[in-house]
Amino acid sequence: MEVIKIPVMPENPLPAQAYVPYQTWPEQLYDLDKGLSAGTVFPALDQPASWYEQEDDDE
Repeated sequence: MEVIKIPVMPENPLPAQAYVPYQTWPEQLYDLDKGLSAGTVFPALDQPASWYEQEDDDE
């Protein structure tokens, strides 16, 4: 299988444009039971819920 190197960013990115890097296919995926529990079979996308929550310092 030929490996094609894809750049993370375009060579000449435009200001104020959003660029989302390509996700590479990981060598290891979660099994189906763990993937269903985690909500993804991709370990890199498995983040704890606390990672998404913002702390409120006013309390």
